[in-house]
Amino acid sequence: MDQAEKFNSDIGIDAIILTKMTPTPRGSGSVDIPYYKQAVIYVGMGQKYEDLKKFDREWFVSQIVD
Repeated sequence: MDQAEKFNSDIGIDAIILTKMTPTPRGSGSVDIPYYKQAVIYVGMGQKYEDLKKFDREWFVSQIVD
């Protein structure tokens, strides 16, 4: 969260790509990102570029509440 705040204050954030997404009930930094009100456009689901997937809000929420 500190890195995102610093980056946003210095440069500005237009959209977000979560490279290490952990959609679990325990939460993660990704839960805090909407504080900035920018769109999450992609999420990383692995280690390769091919593992970047378009963000699906409904899937993400279902992973947290299930």
